[in-house]
Amino acid sequence: MPSSILTSPDFLRLFNLIQLYGYLVIFPLVVIEGPITIFISGFFVSLGFLNPSSTFITVVLADLTSDIIYYAAGRWWFHSPTNKILGFFKLTSNGFVKFKSKFIRHKGKIMFFGKLSSFVGGVVMYVAGLVEIPFPEFITFNIFNALFKSVVLLLAGYFLGSAVAKLGTSLDWVTGIGLLITSVTLFTIYWSVTAFANKYIKRAENG
Repeated sequence: MPSSILTSPDFLRLFNLIQLYGYLVIFPLVVIEGPITIFISGFFVSLGFLNPSSTFITVVLADLTSDIIYYAAGRWWFHSPTNKILGFFKLTSNGFVKFKSKFIRHKGKIMFFGKLSSFVGGVVMYVAGLVEIPFPEFITFNIFNALFKSVVLLLAGYFLGSAVAKLGTSLDWVTGIGLLITSVTLFTIYWSVTAFANKYIKRAENG
C-alpha cells in the first residue's frame, strides 16, 4: 500500500537521492530497483520537481535497459550457466533444464508474464537470451509491458503526491481522498498483476 511505502526506509533513501540528483539517479535506480523508483518518480512529478514527459521516457528506457542486460548475459556473456549463475536465479541444474524446455514450448506466455513478474523476471530475460530469441521479438514483448508498468506506477505515485498536497493545503477533503483512493487502486492493480505473474513464472520454473 502507498501509505506503508511512504514510511519505509527504502522510500526515504530513494526520495532523498531523487531530490538531489533527479534524472541522473532515476535511470540507474530503475535499472536496479524499478517499481519503487518509478512510483516515487511519479510522486516527484506531482510536486513539480520532475517533468512528466522526461520522467516517463527515462523510466521506460531504464526499465528496458535492465531487461536487455539480462538478455545479453544469457545470449553472449554467460551462455553456459555456471552454478553461481543458477544460484543467482535460485535455480537448480535440473530446475533450469525444465524451465528452459518449458520456455521454448511456451515462450510467448512466459516472456509476457516474465516481464510483469517483479521478483523472478530476471531469469526469463536471461533464458530468452540463452535460447536466442530474436532481439526484435524480445524487445517487442518488453516494450508493451514496460509501458504498462511505467504508466500505472507513475500515475499511482502522481495521484498519491497530489492527494498529499491537497489534504495538506486545502479543506477539499473529498478531492484529496478521491486522489488517494485512485492511487491505492492503481497500486493494487499493479501488484495484483505482478503477483499473478510471479506465480505463473514460479510454476513454469518448477516444471
